[in-house]
Amino acid sequence: MTDPALEHRPGLQRSLRIAVWLAVAVLGAAMLLSPRRDGDVDQLLERGKYVKADTELARRIIAAEVLLGQGQEAEAEKALREIRDKAAQGAALIRERFTAAGRPDFLPGRDGQTAGASPSDERIFLSREAEARAMLAALALRRLEQRYAAEFAAETEPLFLLPAAECLPLLEEIRAAAGLDPSNKELRLLEGHLLDRFGEYPRALAALQAALDLDDHYAAAYNRRGLVYIKLRDFEKAQDSFEKAKIASGGQGPAYADSLFNLSRFHERLQAFHHETAERDPAARAEETRNRELAERYLREFLEQEKEDSPAAAQARKDLEQLSGDRK
Repeated sequence: MTDPALEHRPGLQRSLRIAVWLAVAVLGAAMLLSPRRDGDVDQLLERGKYVKADTELARRIIAAEVLLGQGQEAEAEKALREIRDKAAQGAALIRERFTAAGRPDFLPGRDGQTAGASPSDERIFLSREAEARAMLAALALRRLEQRYAAEFAAETEPLFLLPAAECLPLLEEIRAAAGLDPSNKELRLLEGHLLDRFGEYPRALAALQAALDLDDHYAAAYNRRGLVYIKLRDFEKAQDSFEKAKIASGGQGPAYADSLFNLSRFHERLQAFHHETAERDPAARAEETRNRELAERYLREFLEQEKEDSPAAAQARKDLEQLSGDRK
């Protein structure tokens, strides 16, 4: 049994919706997705212009992020699937040409004019494929979470674990994508997030540590690790993880807001715990007061970061009102 309130808001949804708003304002998703001169990936690959082909795929990744930021999930998913397939096609084509040429180290340009290719070009396309697959997996996990959140909403004490039978195929997909690009920290975070959501907490911690081994300033991984430690009732490590997320975020962005909310919830629970014995134990009363003040502080800081009309902001205002009432 896990506390659904700890899954305070879809952190994954927030990461998916880190929209490239400048691109939205200046170009728009439609323009980003529209074909450009010399921008047909198939033609670029056939002519051996691998760098340009990858640049075009990168441009389309940005367009997909824009679509996700605008809530156009179906269009984004279609674009990401195409990017995934084109990137896989590019890697396979380079591999095939290397094999045919009998050159493990370098492949001359087919037309005598292009720069040719090296094994690193194949890895570029594999990384691009992994990036697209990571975004698709994140979208699938978000939908799974939303579906079961709706089903459990009517329960008073919901078991907010996702069914393993639905999670395991997605886990296999995430791990397959990670095999294409072992340096992709987002895939390790996704693996840890998914394992957390169906109760595999030790394995979730291992995956999150792998993400942090790739980037020890990865605030989103620290936030998720803190949630896992809460469920394991290792509160000291949970608090340490949330504090590290707050620092690693640089005081800005969704990961920073998440860390503030997580810290507020953490101190709310400690306040409630000490409340039980506060009347007869002065030390518990002091701890109750201290944790209530910290929870209120983090909630106010969170509300400065969050959009006023978001569900998370509404919950934060409700919590703040409740804490103020407890003080009276």
